[in-house]
Amino acid sequence: MIETSMPNSVGVALRLHLELVERITGEAPKKSSPLFCISRSIEGKPTIQGKAISIDARVGQTRTRIAALVPFLNDHDLFTRRFKHTKLTHLAILGAPLAVLARAGYQTSTVSLKHYVNLSEEAFVDYENRLADEHAVIFDAFRGALIKSSDATNSDIEHQIFDSDLNDPVGSCAANPCDVFAPVGCYTCPRFEAFTDGAHTTVMKFLKNRKARAQQMSLSAESIGRDDTLISAVQHVIDAIAARNNDA
Repeated sequence: MIETSMPNSVGVALRLHLELVERITGEAPKKSSPLFCISRSIEGKPTIQGKAISIDARVGQTRTRIAALVPFLNDHDLFTRRFKHTKLTHLAILGAPLAVLARAGYQTSTVSLKHYVNLSEEAFVDYENRLADEHAVIFDAFRGALIKSSDATNSDIEHQIFDSDLNDPVGSCAANPCDVFAPVGCYTCPRFEAFTDGAHTTVMKFLKNRKARAQQMSLSAESIGRDDTLISAVQHVIDAIAARNNDA
């Protein structure tokens, strides 16, 4: 049995439905009874059956009458899956994470969720607006300075920071080097002075290879995306250097 929490509005609707069942049949449904359980006996009297009625069949029986009352539905085939599309699409627009969408749609996997979420162009624009602040944080991931190697605050070898292969310098530390997660961690440190002729592409290749390995190993989304901010910071440096060279 799947236990799930629900919003108050849905809870009220379910309570009213159960009251309706009791009012029609004259008895409260048992806890083991399916939610939609009203049927008719041979005598035509409403009764509670142990097997759930088919919602698909009920929709199929009434779709013609529904379409007759709502003219613009004449060309639409109504079925319960359409309601599932609506439910999951609305949740996605509200920003529900994949786990919530899967639970709401009673999906055992998130792979097929894309078939039920139909976002409009307006929804994508709304997402962009909501993520504007987060995008700014990613864009500003590089918080150091971009300088020529000759302009380094500390030009001695002890303050230089080398690439992931330990071959070429990518910058230097303007304070006392902490050597924590160097060199990748340095890109998000305000004390980092990135060289315009530094081997930043080597660092980028290292980070992307590490992410690719995590994907090949089918690690969690958190593990796969753990370096995304660092990748953005390194890419910021690479793009800034390219822009300077184009302006020169």
